[in-house]
Amino acid sequence: MYLCEVSIGTPPQKFNLDFDTGSAELWVFSTELSKRIQKGHNVFNPLSSSSFNELTDKTWKTSYGDGSSASRDCGSDDITIGGLTIKNQTVKLASQLDQQLAQGKGDGLLGFAFSQINTVKTN
Repeated sequence: MYLCEVSIGTPPQKFNLDFDTGSAELWVFSTELSKRIQKGHNVFNPLSSSSFNELTDKTWKTSYGDGSSASRDCGSDDITIGGLTIKNQTVKLASQLDQQLAQGKGDGLLGFAFSQINTVKTN
């Protein structure tokens, strides 16, 4: 597992995200997950970010080759990776997460695949 530090929101909340070249998703552990799943992970709290915008008409679910999945709500926020800030990036907030995805050290996933396979379409 290769992890990358990513900051999300204002003020920045820091996460260690797993690189994934097979998906185009950016999702993070959220405060909606059970405390058992949250344990040991950095968890995004949208209420603590003044730049977060909930996308009320969007939800998501991603399934992986090992049978695991993550899903739930979407929003947009500013993200920073290696000093580069991207404004209004779609961020998926995991509030349902299979145990397999909670076992690693990552706090979510940073997908680098083509945008055409993203499960949420925004303008």
